[in-house]
Amino acid sequence: MYAIDTTTGETVWKRAADGSRITGAPAVAGGNLIVGTASGNVFAFDLSSGEQRWQQKASGSIYRSLVVDGSTVYAGGGGTIDAFSATDGSKVTTYRATTPPAIADGSLFAGNGRSVVAYDLESGEQEWSVEIGAEIIQTPTATADQVFVGGDDVNVYALDASSGDVNWTHDADFHAGVHSLNHSFALAFDQLHVSTGRDTLGLDPETGEVVSSRSGRRSDVAGAPIATATTLIWAYESGEVSLSGIFEVDGTIPASPGVTNGQVIVPTRGTVYGLGNGNEPPSADFKYAPSPAEANATLTFNGEPSTDGDGEIAEYRWRFGPDGTTATGSTVEYAFEEPGEYPVTLEVIDDEGATDTRTERVEITEATTQTNATETTNTTEGSGSEGPGPEQSVGDGSSSSDQFSALPFAGILAVVSGFGYAAYRRSRDDEE
Repeated sequence: MYAIDTTTGETVWKRAADGSRITGAPAVAGGNLIVGTASGNVFAFDLSSGEQRWQQKASGSIYRSLVVDGSTVYAGGGGTIDAFSATDGSKVTTYRATTPPAIADGSLFAGNGRSVVAYDLESGEQEWSVEIGAEIIQTPTATADQVFVGGDDVNVYALDASSGDVNWTHDADFHAGVHSLNHSFALAFDQLHVSTGRDTLGLDPETGEVVSSRSGRRSDVAGAPIATATTLIWAYESGEVSLSGIFEVDGTIPASPGVTNGQVIVPTRGTVYGLGNGNEPPSADFKYAPSPAEANATLTFNGEPSTDGDGEIAEYRWRFGPDGTTATGSTVEYAFEEPGEYPVTLEVIDDEGATDTRTERVEITEATTQTNATETTNTTEGSGSEGPGPEQSVGDGSSSSDQFSALPFAGILAVVSGFGYAAYRRSRDDEE
């Protein structure tokens, strides 16, 4: 595994796992880079230093990419899917499935031979299993309403997420040279994008009808397409990348490209390329009030001073204090329980996927005597309550330090020598 600085292309660190092959993309969660190996081991390495954090044994060999949901990482797909805690590696549960899962609206969806299965994430119980009559090879694509899979009969299936009923099928066999739908699909720009050998299709997610198509490249598509806010990116095994025109790189492209901090990252066998897309990254900035602030007083944090010179900011992500409580939105509120100096971090993401991060330390003083007296009176009357804890919901309801740590950070690219990549960003504040 290699961690590569996406500004310079220099190697930050490299580590070996257990000597066996790594053939799937790693995952970023819980402050760790997590990879699975063909020998069935799962390793977690510190994102910044590469130091090993933990190691666990999966139920079987791992030949597919890992999947992250919050603070849980899912590994497997050869008959079982093991769910591990991204923080300490403890095993949460095991599911019966033959493909990596897709997570949506509290459910886990996966292929299991010739069937699609759904599990409830909270209980671990199977919700439904539907046989479609074809072997499912790739990871499903799921929303709260529908699950999309491709079979070795070269049909695209759309299933109802709550019941498993088949809503529609699309036969892609009329495209020349199609033998199976090996790559996962992508939902973007109101279309379900499917690769069928050298051709690519855009299907209406509600009906399965063809909305768009593309063909004529020299080789088969490599991996699933990648969508930014404005662009759909396809890579071809011959070394071509379709990105508002055709770019060529030396070598065979074995997997999907990635997008981080305004660059398209293309892995080939032996080399990693960073292609600029001309996007200017945003600049993160924020203000807060009141200042100075007291313990248990509600502070308002405003990220609107952030700017993007050639577009607009699409998302604001906040992290409060050392425990990492999170929120999203341009303006959020938060209260610190105890006096002290606490880091507050804002990450902004523009409409092309580029990011910037700003961290400031907020000083919290002792609550005034008047405030303490009021709290004492309320407690005596039985109507008082404790201040918000470190795992409280803030902003639009997003919470938990684990959730924030699972978010993709831009700025450092981790690449395995087999297939795939994961990207994260280091804070400007060296203490973070």
